Amino acid sequence: MCIRDSYSSNQAFYVLQDYFNLYKVTSFKFDYIKTDKISGHATGNYNYDNKGQRSTAQVYISIKKIGNNWIITQFTIN
Repeated sequence: MCIRDSYSSNQAFYVLQDYFNLYKVTSFKFDYIKTDKISGHATGNYNYDNKGQRSTAQVYISIKKIGNNWIITQFTIN
């Protein structure tokens, strides 16, 4: 399943909900995290089950601070 685009927060919720319903998380752990006062990024391993087949994918997430809130600016699963 390949989904590439930019989404509003509401659209992203439904895209991710559909994705995680297909590729059910069995475990997840960040391997690397780096943050400063205004941004951050992390990578980790996402283990999942899809129709009885278990597999692993790499996750990348990038965040940015806007005001007092942190927002996700990029979320990638390979």
